[in-house]
Amino acid sequence: MKIHLFKALVLMLVIIQSINVSGQTVEEQNKKLKQEIEALKHDNDYFRKTLDIFTSSLKTTSSDNIDFQLVKCTGSKANQTVTLEFLLTNKDVNKDIQFSPDKYAKGIDLQGNAYGIGNIKIGTEVYRTEIIKDVPLKFTFQFKEVDPSVAIFKLISVEYFTSLSNYKNIRVTYKDVPVAWK
Repeated sequence: MKIHLFKALVLMLVIIQSINVSGQTVEEQNKKLKQEIEALKHDNDYFRKTLDIFTSSLKTTSSDNIDFQLVKCTGSKANQTVTLEFLLTNKDVNKDIQFSPDKYAKGIDLQGNAYGIGNIKIGTEVYRTEIIKDVPLKFTFQFKEVDPSVAIFKLISVEYFTSLSNYKNIRVTYKDVPVAWK
């Protein structure tokens, strides 16, 4: 009986000691935890607003009377690829548009790593198609061998030419494009 009483007393002392480890009462610890929760909520709101800014900054860039609307930038962790999807809208007369892989396009991440593009698709065609006035057309391409730790492309640059530009290269660039990894 004395042994059980002694064990219970030791257990109570351990519990009391663990509750009051930092010299704070339970109320003080509770208050401190509530303050930390509020600070985390504030940080969470800040990061959400930052993400909204990045997401809303995926806007339309115009070049040679063609609007390039960046719709999304999605990464595949399994394939280590990043796919970019655009909607192209020609504001000029009907014309042919052509993109060239590797030589005229690249993405650069925050560590300075450069990635060439591949798997270019414009509508149902590869590399080249006719783009009709005021008709949106989907344009996609991929960066390959991208580490899933890449959160943002500091620069995405794509060059193309059209039948009306005398086949002179025209560049479209985007900066600070976030990657949504899945």
